[in-house]
Amino acid sequence: KAYVTHQSDDKISIVDLDTTLAMSDIQTGSSPIKSIISEDNLHIYVVNELDQTIQKINAATGEEIMQMQMTGNPYDIKLSNDGTHIYVSNRSLHQVWVGDVASGEWINKINVGQSPHELLLDTTSKRLYVSNRQSHNVSVIDTNTMQEINKISVGKRPSGLAITAEGDKLYVANTL
Repeated sequence: KAYVTHQSDDKISIVDLDTTLAMSDIQTGSSPIKSIISEDNLHIYVVNELDQTIQKINAATGEEIMQMQMTGNPYDIKLSNDGTHIYVSNRSLHQVWVGDVASGEWINKINVGQSPHELLLDTTSKRLYVSNRQSHNVSVIDTNTMQEINKISVGKRPSGLAITAEGDKLYVANTL
C-alpha cells in the first residue's frame, strides 16, 4: 500500500500498489504535506502544514488516535527506528521538534540551520540529517543526545538527502 497526501483536498488516499487504484481516503487536517507509516503498518503520521499539527491515525480504521499541536511551519517527518519518537522539521522556527508518540508531547526542540527542509534518519549511526535550505548546510543530529553535533556546508538550497547502505557517504540534492 501507498499513502498519498492530497494537500489541497485535506486527505490521504490509500493506494493498492498492485492495481494502482485508490482503495479509500482518510480525512486529515488542513494541507497534509507529508506522511509516514509506522514499521508495523498500524499507524500513519501526518504533517498538516496549515493546521500546524501532527496526526497519528489508525491505518486500519482511518480514525485519529492523537493530534500534536505545533507552532511555526512543520514540513518533513521521520519516525525513530524503535517507533517511540517522531522528528519534525520546523521551517520558520529553524528547529527540529522531537515528539514522544506514546504521550503525544513534544520533548525537545533542536536548533538547526535556517529553513530546515528534508530529514534523513540513519538508524545505523543514530544520526538525523537535516537539509537547511536558507543556510546552505546540513545539520547532523545525534538522536541519542538529541543535540546538533555538526553542520556540513553544501551547495545552495539543499533539499533531498540520501545515504549509502554503509553509511559512509551522504548525498545532497540542491534546488535552483
